[in-house]
Amino acid sequence: MNYSKMWTNRCFALILEVLITITTFLVVKHLGIDHFKHKFRINCMEKTLHKIGENERVIVINNMMRADDKQNKEDISLLVQGDISKLHYVPQLAQLWEGPIEAVFYHTNYADLDRVVSAIIQLRYCFSHIRKHVTWHFVSPSQNDEVCKEEVNIAPHLSFCDDGDSACENHESSCEFFFAKLRNNLTDPGLDVNYWFPVNVLRNVARNNTKTDWHLTLDIDLVVSESMRERFLNFAKRNGVFNSLSKPIYILPGFEFTSDSDDLPRTMEELFYHYYITMGLRVFHEWCKTCYHHTNYELWLKSCQNQQLKGKTDIIVSHYVQWKSSFEPYIIAPNTIPMFPEQFQGYGYNKISQSYETALAGYKFAVLANAFVVHHGWKSPTEGIKKLQLKHNSIIWEKLKRKLHKQYSNRLI
Repeated sequence: MNYSKMWTNRCFALILEVLITITTFLVVKHLGIDHFKHKFRINCMEKTLHKIGENERVIVINNMMRADDKQNKEDISLLVQGDISKLHYVPQLAQLWEGPIEAVFYHTNYADLDRVVSAIIQLRYCFSHIRKHVTWHFVSPSQNDEVCKEEVNIAPHLSFCDDGDSACENHESSCEFFFAKLRNNLTDPGLDVNYWFPVNVLRNVARNNTKTDWHLTLDIDLVVSESMRERFLNFAKRNGVFNSLSKPIYILPGFEFTSDSDDLPRTMEELFYHYYITMGLRVFHEWCKTCYHHTNYELWLKSCQNQQLKGKTDIIVSHYVQWKSSFEPYIIAPNTIPMFPEQFQGYGYNKISQSYETALAGYKFAVLANAFVVHHGWKSPTEGIKKLQLKHNSIIWEKLKRKLHKQYSNRLI
């Protein structure tokens, strides 16, 4: 018997086992998971917000799961928010943006955080762009003096797979199976049509956590045009945007696509095709003439078409616009612009209020050519509970306008 060879093999096996254990420990430590107890450790803070005259506490979990890549200050962060039923939009956004993303999600049932964390961990497992670029934050109402938990239980890896599912036998098929289930099954029953969603709280959580000097704030169900971040950074370097003292902010024209599929227009060629030929694309909030039409879409389309005829696809400034009543464009902006007023909840004035104060503060609105955002599906006119929310928020809006006029020395725009 060759004892030397046997001991060599045994030592090799022990070394391999130790290396696997160390590697596993480092991986789960990086994810914040206690591998043996299936615990996920989090940091919490509580804040107060106001809703229809009564105080409501929310639990805010900052940096619940961090992106792997480090962030550069001279960059743009994409700030997105939504409820957990829209988690399935994140992979496409992460792939298109290819840079830092602060994602804030809301769930009415804090006790269900375990399942949300499990879903996010599996998204990180399945999509490398999410692992690299997306930092996750969580907001939930605090009910019955519920204390923010320092750790939560999570389901074992690939918990969306049932025992015996052949689709879960390998990485690719298991991720496809998980994503299909995520899209259809992860919902928040507490978020019915009557819910007053604290959208500006979520937007500010994302903004407060960004590490870059510039940002773009979007709802999670919008997508950006192809390579937008990279092309804007090139534009910024060519024009000294990051060192500018002229207070510019940059408008991205918004559109709506008739389908809620992932096959949205991403290039100018695709935008022209669906806008002029299939008629499946229309201006964002077509029925609200004051919300986005001040962008001057006709001039923008002509500018983009002229660039296409010249064979140029670089992002440039198409034209400048003045802020007008109810204007709420999607903007790439420095972190020096005003925050979102958190007294607005539900539908109406939540974005207009911030846009208005930004204009009062002296920022100039430049519309970018060869860049745009698209919403999944066509928006519907205000109806039902939205009318009540709009009426309520209009009262808050009038009070805020008077306050802002005094704050900015009665400046009018």
